[in-house]
Amino acid sequence: MTRLVVSADAEADLDEILDYLEREAGARVAENYGRKFRLCLERHVEFPGIGPRRPALGADTRIGIVRPYILIYDYSDTIDTLTLLRIIHGKRNITRQLVKRR
Repeated sequence: MTRLVVSADAEADLDEILDYLEREAGARVAENYGRKFRLCLERHVEFPGIGPRRPALGADTRIGIVRPYILIYDYSDTIDTLTLLRIIHGKRNITRQLVKRR
C-alpha cells in the first residue's frame, strides 16, 4: 500500500485554510472541506497515478482537486510513496518555487 507523507507546508496550508473557512463561513463549511480533503487524499493514496501530471512543478508531481483548492503531491512508484507538498487556492500563481521540497 502506498505510504502517505505530509509535508510541514501542506500541514500549515490545511490548518490555515480550515481556520479561515471556519472564521469566514462557519464550522460546518470547514468540517465539510476537511472531509473533502481527506477523501481526496485517500483516493489518491489508493490510486496515486490518477492525478494529472504537472511536469512544470516537478518530474513526479501530480495534483488532486477539491475546488477551489489544488492538492499538489509527488508520487514515487519506486518507493510507493505519495508526498503531499502543498494545498493551494487554485487562483494562486503556482510555481516551482512555491512547491518547495526539503
